[in-house]
Amino acid sequence: MKKKDFIVYLLLFLIMLFVLIKLTTKTDETPILTVTSMKGSFFLISIYGGEAWVNDIEISPFINIKVTPQIAVWIEDMSGKYLDLIYVTNKTAKQSWKKVPGEAKIDINREEALPYWSHKRGIKNPDGSFMPTEENPIADATTSATPKNDFTIRTRAPKLLSKYRILVEVNIAADFNANYRKNSLSGEPDYTGGKWGSGQPSIIYGVMVDSRSNSTMNSMKVIGHGSIDGTNGLLYKDISKITTGLNIIKEIKVKMEV
Repeated sequence: MKKKDFIVYLLLFLIMLFVLIKLTTKTDETPILTVTSMKGSFFLISIYGGEAWVNDIEISPFINIKVTPQIAVWIEDMSGKYLDLIYVTNKTAKQSWKKVPGEAKIDINREEALPYWSHKRGIKNPDGSFMPTEENPIADATTSATPKNDFTIRTRAPKLLSKYRILVEVNIAADFNANYRKNSLSGEPDYTGGKWGSGQPSIIYGVMVDSRSNSTMNSMKVIGHGSIDGTNGLLYKDISKITTGLNIIKEIKVKMEV
C-alpha cells in the first residue's frame, strides 16, 4: 500500500470513529430555568433518567405508544410546610392528558399520578380533587414537557432559610406489576386508576439542604411512595412492592452555585 493511500484510509477511519463517538455519546442534560417567588441564591437540580424512563404501552395489537414520567419538584421548610413549586411537567400542570384510542372522551385528571405533591400544594378543586385543571392551570414559569433525556433545573433557594428540604415526586402511566395489577377494580386494595392508570404508585425523593455547609453537592434519596389511587396526600415508607417504579429515575443531584 502506498503511503498516500495509507494516509487517506487513516483519515477516513478517524472521521468515521469521530462520528461514531458523537452518535453514541450521551449529550449534556437539557437545561431548564424556572422562575419562582424565591429570591435566594441559585441552585441546580439534575435529574438523570433510569431504565424505566420511557414506558412502551400496548393500546391494541397494532398500536403502541411511548409515555414519559410526570414529575413535580418543590421546596418546603424543615417542618414540612410547602413553600414553593420549582417545576412540574406540562400534562400535570395543564390537565392536558390524552384519551386512550377507542375510549370515550372524558375529563382526565389522574389524581393518582402525583398525589403527595398535589395535596402538599393544597389547592382544592370544587369536586374535592387537588390536581391542577384546565380552568386553573399552573403558570408556564415553572412548567415544561417531560424532557426526553437527563435534565437540569436552575432555580432559586429561599432567601431567609439556611436549612430547607427539596422533594421530587415521579410517576409513569401503566407501570403495572404483580402487586399493582392492570385489571384491578375501583375499591380493591391495589387499584391505581384502572388499566390506563399509574400501576405502581409515585416515588418520592427528598434531601435536606444546609446553605451553611461546606458541601455544595447533595444526592436525593427515596423516602417513600404516594397514595396508589390519589385519594390522599400521605407518604408511605414501605416500597417493598415496587419494582420498575424505582428505575424511572437513576439519580438526582442538588448543587448549590457558589
